Amino acid sequence: MVFHIFKDSFCNQCKKLFIPVKKQQVCGYCGGIIEDIVPMVDEMADDMRALKRYHSSYIPPQYGCCSSSDEFLLFVYQMFDVYERDFNGSPFEAFLTSFLNDIPFGENLYLRKNIKELALALHEKLR
Repeated sequence: MVFHIFKDSFCNQCKKLFIPVKKQQVCGYCGGIIEDIVPMVDEMADDMRALKRYHSSYIPPQYGCCSSSDEFLLFVYQMFDVYERDFNGSPFEAFLTSFLNDIPFGENLYLRKNIKELALALHEKLR
């Protein structure tokens, strides 16, 4: 089974997209506190373990994106595959910072911090 985020989450104050990582987190765009979140890191980590075990990759063999958050999730899975393939043994956070700095986020630059926070949480769960 492949994990999906069917419903995007938005900051109550600025209405910008974010990916739930903790029960309470700071919006990367406006700095507002977002509460009453249902974090999905445990489910994502379980999905990643199953994908790696059965398909030798974090990227699912078939994946249809159901939301913008799903697209970011697939991006994070791809990032983990790149890390394990090309940078394993290097400090994960240094790889992550370098990798994300090379991505042109444009007007969505605020998502870089959110994606980094998600990737670090997943990395911790997968250890």
